[in-house]
Amino acid sequence: MPQRAAAKPTLSGFTDTSSASTTQALISKSKSAGQHMTGLNNPHNWCYANSLIQSLRLSPGFGGELANKDWDKLYVLPRKSDEKSDHPRLMARIIANLFYWMAEGSFPVMKAQTLMDYSLSLCNANSVQQFGSSRQQDASEFMTWLMDALHQETNTKRDKEGQEKYDSPDMRNNKSLIQGASEWWNKYSVANQSIIDRYWRGVQAQVVTCTKCNNKTLSWTPVDTIMLHIDSPKLQTLEQCLSLNSNEEVLDGYQCDNCHSNSRATKAVYYPRLPELLCISLSRFSVAEGKVSRNITWILNKLNMEPYTADHRIPTDRTEHPAPQYEYECYAVIIHAGRDISSGHYFTYARDLTLADSSMWYKLNDSQISKVGRQPEIFGNSNDTPYLAFFRRKQSGSSGGKL
Repeated sequence: MPQRAAAKPTLSGFTDTSSASTTQALISKSKSAGQHMTGLNNPHNWCYANSLIQSLRLSPGFGGELANKDWDKLYVLPRKSDEKSDHPRLMARIIANLFYWMAEGSFPVMKAQTLMDYSLSLCNANSVQQFGSSRQQDASEFMTWLMDALHQETNTKRDKEGQEKYDSPDMRNNKSLIQGASEWWNKYSVANQSIIDRYWRGVQAQVVTCTKCNNKTLSWTPVDTIMLHIDSPKLQTLEQCLSLNSNEEVLDGYQCDNCHSNSRATKAVYYPRLPELLCISLSRFSVAEGKVSRNITWILNKLNMEPYTADHRIPTDRTEHPAPQYEYECYAVIIHAGRDISSGHYFTYARDLTLADSSMWYKLNDSQISKVGRQPEIFGNSNDTPYLAFFRRKQSGSSGGKL
């Protein structure tokens, strides 16, 4: 339980979430995540966690669902065949409780003590990174770890694990990447239906093309974060980083399964299924070069992801399979301040897109919260650089303010 917080009301209710009307009713009761901005105490190098907690809590839909005391009615967890008792879901309950009290606004500053203590106990038990310890950690790695835990604890089809088949869709007959991703996702969804799948998870398609016979080999992967390298000095915008990520890479000595030759091939990466909430990580750290402080910018209210969704040389039937909305708007950015990952500091710029006027940005720096207006100082500082950027798929009629 977060420090200075009273006990959260007892969670109880439905055991059947199959009703669409019940599900929609519960979602509509979700709190507006940003009705109150609550600071988070940083006793010793918890800024990586505090900045992520603030960003996730202000994530439209996701943060509101977890702040709603009835969140577990939306994600009823079945037992696996070898389990004799229900899964305790401690991580999901801890985060939901923290979000609930942060949204209540009862305290100007709270402390994520229970979350960090439990995170450290899990790390100690599994010999992984020491999240929750007194040492600085990577915010992006903490997000990946936390997303996996929340997926496991809200997966309403966890009892079907082992029944899904991840064989690649048949891409003959001019089938598009978007169609293939839809088929692959349907297979994936046999055993996966969590709050992470609902909001954060997309599909990455890797296309390898033999230059001799033009045969294409596709592989599909669920992804929660798009990782972008920014080491090229020519990169200035997020769109340029995304384009570079989708550019073809030449592979020498490729063994083609179709023509059985040892030749060259090209490899390209696309995102034919995009999630409602999009997280983009700018890979700024390397062992050899340290931190890459290059200034990468983007328009806060408009990120068009369509060019990176599919190889447009592969036919796409937009009539039978209409393309989803590709425009996103930014609502949170985690900033890394400092020269290297081990001694730097994280804080967050964020806004609440659920409010009628969503143009007001806040600087959430551990326990310190301040309004920064409609022009947040996200870009332009050589030491304070964007590290994780969070976007929501634009809603109909959404303007996101005037930026």
